[in-house]
Amino acid sequence: MAPIGRRLAASRGVLEPIQTKRSIAGQIAELYSVVKDLAEAPVHLIGHSWGAWLSILFAVEYPEAVKKLILVGSGPLEERFVDEFRARLDGNLSLSDREELRSVRARLPEAKGKEKQRLFKRLGELSDKGYDFDRDPNGLQAEDELPPNAEINELVWREAKVLRSGGELLRCLSRLKCPVFAIHGDYDPHPAEGIREPMERLVKEFRFVIIDKCGHTPWLERQAADVFYSVLEDALEDESVEKAEE
Repeated sequence: MAPIGRRLAASRGVLEPIQTKRSIAGQIAELYSVVKDLAEAPVHLIGHSWGAWLSILFAVEYPEAVKKLILVGSGPLEERFVDEFRARLDGNLSLSDREELRSVRARLPEAKGKEKQRLFKRLGELSDKGYDFDRDPNGLQAEDELPPNAEINELVWREAKVLRSGGELLRCLSRLKCPVFAIHGDYDPHPAEGIREPMERLVKEFRFVIIDKCGHTPWLERQAADVFYSVLEDALEDESVEKAEE
C-alpha cells in the first residue's frame, strides 16, 4: 500500500504499519503499538484484503483508537460466499493458470524453506492474474514490494478461516462502534455481496462503493485508480457515513 501512503501524505499524516507477528493477536497488538506510539488516536484505519479483516478485529479490540474504518477489497465475511469466490477466481484465469494454481496450492502446505517461499511467491503471481482487471505495470516501485512470508501467511490465515467459519467475524461486526466505508472493485473475485450483506445487517453506520473496471487492488488499476483515490478522499473527509449504497 506504499503508493496510497505517498499519495495521501501530500495532505495528511500517514503511517504504513508492516505486520510481522505470527498470530492474529500478535498482529493486533503490533498495530496498536504503532498507533499508540506514532499517531494521534483516533485514526482513520485503511485495510486492504486481509488488512480489512485485521482492521475490523483491531477496531473491536481498541474502539477508542479508531475514528473510521475504510475497507478496500475485503474478503467475504461469511463462509457461504467462499465457493463463489473460488469460482470467480477460476473464471478470471486461463486453463493453464488454473491448473498451475491448483498444483501450487496442493504442494505449498508440505513445502519447506526456500521452496515454500518460492511457491508462495508464485501463488501470489498467479492469484494476481485473477484479481486484476487492467493492472498498471508501473504502479509499484521496486522498493514498494516486500518479500512474501509464507510462514506468517499460513499461520495467520489458519486462524482467520476459523474466525469466519465459526461466525466470530460476524459477531465482531455487531460490536463495531465506528463508521465503516467499504470500497470494492466490480472485477474483484471476492464477491461484493459477501461484504455488503453482512455489513448492512450488522453495522450501524455503513457505506459501500463499487468501482467499475476495477480488480482487487484499485490503486494499481489503470482504468480505476483515479476514481478510487477520489472515493478514498471522500471517505477520509466525510465525518458522517450513511447506510447507503453507491
